[in-house]
Amino acid sequence: MQMLKVLLSAKLKILAAILFDKRAKSILRNSAMLFVLLVMILASYMFFYNVIFKYVIVIEDIGYLLIDRLVAIGFLIFFFLLVVSSLVMSLGSLFRSKETEYLFSTPVSVSKLFTSKFFDIVIFSSWAILIMALPILYSYAKVRNFGALEYALAGIVVLFPFVIISACIGTFLAILIKYASKHISIKMLVFMASVGFVGFMYMIITFSQPTQLQIQFQEDFRALNLFINNFQLSSNPFLPNYWFIQCLRALVFHNYYEFLVYASALITTAVLFLSLLYYSVERIYFITWLSSIEQTKSQQLQQLSQLKSKTGFFSRPTNSQERALLNKDILLFFREPAQWAQLGLIITLLALYFINLHFIPEDIEIEQWRTILFIMNFGFCGFVIATLVVRFIYPSISLEGDSFWVLGSSPLSTASLFRQKLISFFVAFFGGAEAIGLIASSLLNLEILYQILTFGGIFLMSITLSCLAIGFGAAFPDFSERNPSKIVSSPGGILTIVISLIYVGVMIVMLAIPAYKYTNYLVAGESFPQRELVISVVFVFLINVIMIIVPLKMGAKSFALKEF
Repeated sequence: MQMLKVLLSAKLKILAAILFDKRAKSILRNSAMLFVLLVMILASYMFFYNVIFKYVIVIEDIGYLLIDRLVAIGFLIFFFLLVVSSLVMSLGSLFRSKETEYLFSTPVSVSKLFTSKFFDIVIFSSWAILIMALPILYSYAKVRNFGALEYALAGIVVLFPFVIISACIGTFLAILIKYASKHISIKMLVFMASVGFVGFMYMIITFSQPTQLQIQFQEDFRALNLFINNFQLSSNPFLPNYWFIQCLRALVFHNYYEFLVYASALITTAVLFLSLLYYSVERIYFITWLSSIEQTKSQQLQQLSQLKSKTGFFSRPTNSQERALLNKDILLFFREPAQWAQLGLIITLLALYFINLHFIPEDIEIEQWRTILFIMNFGFCGFVIATLVVRFIYPSISLEGDSFWVLGSSPLSTASLFRQKLISFFVAFFGGAEAIGLIASSLLNLEILYQILTFGGIFLMSITLSCLAIGFGAAFPDFSERNPSKIVSSPGGILTIVISLIYVGVMIVMLAIPAYKYTNYLVAGESFPQRELVISVVFVFLINVIMIIVPLKMGAKSFALKEF
């Protein structure tokens, strides 16, 4: 127990040193991050409370039911995002961390070592998602008139085990994947996990009966009553998000017995999953960790020869600096299973998005709802681009590691380095995002005008977010860290995430305002929104120019000041 206390105390001291660093640069950085995070939380709260909940609550008969269902679906999404995030974090923290390798050489027991790493996994995998979840929870509490006691119960007794359950599942899957990789290749495991995850989510979505959100507009109260009765029962009672929303509903009616029942389900499930996780850790974690690092030289040479046969085109000598850098990045991507494994998980989540679009009715004729679908699809594409650039572009310079001095001392200019990374990543992510946008637009049967606007918006966001991630990645590098998830969770990574999300939000607003006015022009005969269109175009141009130039200049200046 004393050794675990030492490990956790060391982590807290490191965190305190980062947060309370008295250097002017650190104070400015931490203050800016705190301000941006507070603005992000406040903006999320205002959006969910003022835009969604206050609008839905006035719907007669089904307003509160609809809010409960929206919160249940939202936390179902958060639950699976937490599982995926903890899975990715566990693969790096438990098996690829130099700290883990060092701790295994000390007289620390496996369970205490794992406990210290599990704290990291829970915190680093959940903080970003909780930034979005907490404003939703507070908005729900305000709509339902929660007091301080109810909000404390919802935030501590309910939300904490909810996070622990998802972290246990993700961590166990990471250990299981590494254990099975001794007999099955990583690529096959990722493929099997992706197919299984998509199939499982499809069954969950199907059994949750999202089509019952549809009701035909007709003056038949029997149909309305049937809709309401089905609507109350259309959540899966075996999922944590169902227990979560039932706890919230029990607090609404001050039914503390029912709250205790569902809260006990969450807490006991969290304790059970923790017990099963530690049981598996005691028996297979150390063996799995050893097998992940004990590769003979012949095995490594065999793998390299196989990789070279598959990627021989990228191993050829070239006289072009940009081509050489591009080949290096491609080879590093193929040699790093964690990179394409995480890309596979993102593709899996995109497949789930397309599955969800399947349940949206195709015969929506109300112009306002078609405009809303267009804006939501545009926003989803923007958030996908932000996720990709933060996860893959921002860490790309830091992942050069100790060999970065080779690039710094070579005749390679900063402009060439930035240009190569920008072009290669932009082409890949722009093509993927455009495919997502166009496929989703086709599934939603959106008009040609909306598809053109989606194409143009994705083009702008791909360029701007790529420049932002490259510039900030060079301005706030961490060459000592090999785990991309931890690089993204660094202060510079958090700042990049928040600014990216704010930028995507601004782009959505700048598109939504003229789209709303144009819809009123078509439906209600209002005047053509010429002024709104001009303002939006000018503002979008200015913000994209600023977001492209400033980060690249920051990165170039930081790069030029480094000594190699």
